[in-house]
Amino acid sequence: MVDVSKLNKNIESLEEEVTNIKKISDIIRKLDKLNNDIAIKNESYRKLINTIKDLNKDINSSIDKNNQYLSNIKASIKEINDNNIEFNKELSNLYKGMESDLLSHLQEVKSENKKLYLEFESILNSKVERSSSDTKVEIRNKTDKVINIINGIREENKSYQQEVNKKLKTNEIISIALLVLLIISIIMQFI
Repeated sequence: MVDVSKLNKNIESLEEEVTNIKKISDIIRKLDKLNNDIAIKNESYRKLINTIKDLNKDINSSIDKNNQYLSNIKASIKEINDNNIEFNKELSNLYKGMESDLLSHLQEVKSENKKLYLEFESILNSKVERSSSDTKVEIRNKTDKVINIINGIREENKSYQQEVNKKLKTNEIISIALLVLLIISIIMQFI
């Protein structure tokens, strides 16, 4: 006869194995779901990494452009400074030449006046007054013109300097913004 107790033990053993198989099946299902979730997250991370790489490329490109702009501005400033130095030298030479010409002209007028004074004392008094007056007016006119030219040049230099300062401040702000973006992107890579 069949031993019922053995049969019951076998049935219990089989039921335990079925329960274990169900548990294993649940674990396998959960592992599959976990693998799918990991794959989705990995794909999401890959996209995020690619986006960060693209942003990094854009930032590097912007930094390169900004460096190029700064280089161009520095070259422009150097050129302006060189031109200012050259212009100031030319202006100084022009001023010295004009001063020398005026002094020479004045000296000629004086010696001519002395000569005329010795020869024609009575006529010379009226001519000296006229000549002296005309010379003073001419000197004043030329001096006023030179002063106006110098003032115009100073105003131009001030406007050029202000324009260059504005461009430098704008580029400095852009550089700071790009640096902040770069720092943020670096921080995001470590997060």
